[in-house]
Amino acid sequence: MKQYDAVVVGAGPVGSVAALTLAQRGRRVLVIEGRKLDAMPPSTFGEWIHPPALDRLDRLGISLTAEARYETGRGYALFPEDGSDAIVLPYPVGTFGWSLERMRLVTTLRSALRAHENVELVEGGRAMRIDGQLLTYERSRGSLVATAPLLVGASGRLSVAHETLYPYAPYGREASETPVTRTASLVCENLELPFEGYAHVFLGGLGPAVAYRIDHRRVRLSLDVPLSVPAGPRSTLALWDGYRIALPAAFREPFREALGQGSITWETNLVRPRQDYGREGLALI
Repeated sequence: MKQYDAVVVGAGPVGSVAALTLAQRGRRVLVIEGRKLDAMPPSTFGEWIHPPALDRLDRLGISLTAEARYETGRGYALFPEDGSDAIVLPYPVGTFGWSLERMRLVTTLRSALRAHENVELVEGGRAMRIDGQLLTYERSRGSLVATAPLLVGASGRLSVAHETLYPYAPYGREASETPVTRTASLVCENLELPFEGYAHVFLGGLGPAVAYRIDHRRVRLSLDVPLSVPAGPRSTLALWDGYRIALPAAFREPFREALGQGSITWETNLVRPRQDYGREGLALI
């Protein structure tokens, strides 16, 4: 059994930043991540980073803006459903956010974890059980046990941390978990945004549509889709009919082409009202 100051389960953006923050403060941290980078599932959550989060990364010595060839992170531009002029909402003067493809963010953070002398990163490991402050996990050479005064669950609602805190709920999920919408995300090529540097919010479709740049030639388009619209190949026509009217004319052909390619990432948006985020020595983030 090995002892640490903290054990973080999950090396996504939130878990990685938590581990690096603890390590920066002199804590010895074990990070357990079930998936290696080449096995990460597609996701777009966390691609638009607000100024406080970018400032947090800067203080950890992590730069996302080096050699960037596109403008981003300036604020929001809201396009009303009645077709009136866009409402531009810049971030406060002197503050900036950033946007980039999620995989680039995760790759950068994983590299920072590997490089930090106070962090031990286990990729391809699986957290199996929590007993008090003991965490049992598996890796290629068998089962191991770690102990720490602080355990952090950062690997989603099906994690061992949720199972420990909510043992009588199905799959470790709180009984109040409710799906409300889905997000359908796709990539539009060679598209100029009306307000470069801003995230664009378009109203007037089946739900809000959000567009922002993830590199110098690609724009992420995320659609908030009602649960009544089926996910998968059958959704293409419904998405086209439900959102094209809300998008500027210049968006429609790139949107149509992206739909035709069929590379849509679907994610479910859930509401989980809570009364707690863990217990003494075990936190959910």
